[in-house]
Amino acid sequence: MGTLKGWDAGKRKMVHIADFRRREARILAKGPVRTIVEMRVEGWRYGGREIDMTSRYILYAGHSDVQVENLIEGDSEGLVFTTGVMKMAENRVCRQDGIIVAFGQGLPRERHLKWEKERVGLAVAVPQEQAVSQIDDKTSYLFQLVPDARGHIDYVFDTRWRKSEWLEGRSDAECAEELAESVRAARTAAVVSRIR
Repeated sequence: MGTLKGWDAGKRKMVHIADFRRREARILAKGPVRTIVEMRVEGWRYGGREIDMTSRYILYAGHSDVQVENLIEGDSEGLVFTTGVMKMAENRVCRQDGIIVAFGQGLPRERHLKWEKERVGLAVAVPQEQAVSQIDDKTSYLFQLVPDARGHIDYVFDTRWRKSEWLEGRSDAECAEELAESVRAARTAAVVSRIR
């Protein structure tokens, strides 16, 4: 959920970041105000070019939404990227103004059959002006996106699961609507400032 990948329009599927020179993961901040995880790939051979991409995942205290900042460096002119949420068993999907919400049933990992399935909500909200299409592949509901003039593709994602106490007594439809509202509101990043 919420990872930026390449897009193969001919095959109508995601292109995983597999052919690259170097990859690095760092924790830039770890609370109490926020946590920032940075993933960087250098020399990603994608679309007949070699680009670098830095992705930052920012989680603020008291929030379940994650702000994602992607910076693409190099010649990204005409390249299309994709992000979205995975399809789940018995899921309902809702799409609206740059938002995809899926609420369904799944396992944390299909290999771990000892765990019971949970009702899970997944959501992503992207900038509509950067979305060029909404073509799903067989595993995910997707947006196709292009970088802005600065080389950025920034968006937000969020997740909820049925066992959370604050979802008790709510229908899947109500949970999905709350999740859509959460990512809609989170599209405007939180502002952190020092109070003197």
